[in-house]
Order: sequence, then C-alpha cells, then structure tokens
Amino acid sequence: MKLLENESSFPLSVQDIYRHFPEVHLTTIYRALAYLEKKGLVESFVLPCSETGTQTYYVSSQRHVHFFHCEGCHRFFPLKGCPLSDAVFDRTYTVEHHVFYLIGMCPDCLARSNQSSAGGKEKAHTGG
Repeated sequence: MKLLENESSFPLSVQDIYRHFPEVHLTTIYRALAYLEKKGLVESFVLPCSETGTQTYYVSSQRHVHFFHCEGCHRFFPLKGCPLSDAVFDRTYTVEHHVFYLIGMCPDCLARSNQSSAGGKEKAHTGG
C-alpha cells in the first residue's frame, strides 16, 4: 500500500510491484492487491501491455486520474489537468469518478524510433 501511495502519480502493474519486493511470491502480491481492492483502498483498470501485463493498480483516493502510457518504454506519465469537459456529453451528467488514459509513444521512445528508422516518416500527435 505504501508503494502505491508513494508512486501515486503513476499506476503500477503487478510486475512493477514485484520489482520492489522480489522476495515476495507473485501469488501473494496478487492476493494482497485483491484484498486492497475489495476493501476499496486501491482500484485497477485493464490495459493490455506486452511488458507489464494487463492489470494496473492505483490508490483509490484519486477520484479523477489521467495517464499516458508509452508503448515503447511501458511507463505511465500523468496528464496535466482533465481532458474531459461537459462538452463530451449530450446531456448534463454528474461525473463522480473516472480513469482516462491515452496510449502511444513518449518523446524519448519516439525519438529512438525515428533514429532507428533512418529517414522513415513517423506521425505524432503533439497535443493542442
């Protein structure tokens, strides 16, 4: 729980948690996370990732969380502000909780990809 709280800007996969506690069996980590989730202390979402698996956990006290997940380095980056507005709804709703994530390439991985493609043209969304 302390690890998730200390890393609260970023969701963590079971593999991320295991790297901090290699002496703890993976089954124990899964059970602990299931218990914490059942108690409402952590939440999870499914994000298919070739390196870290699919289930990703974060502290439940974060009521509106926004992340970018890099397909190259498999890291999460927090987004500044909330990209959702009332304009996305056709009627008035009260949003009490949401998780929003984007998947793509971070600037470092995109630069490495562009260098390795040696002249290949890559498209990137720069925001805005």
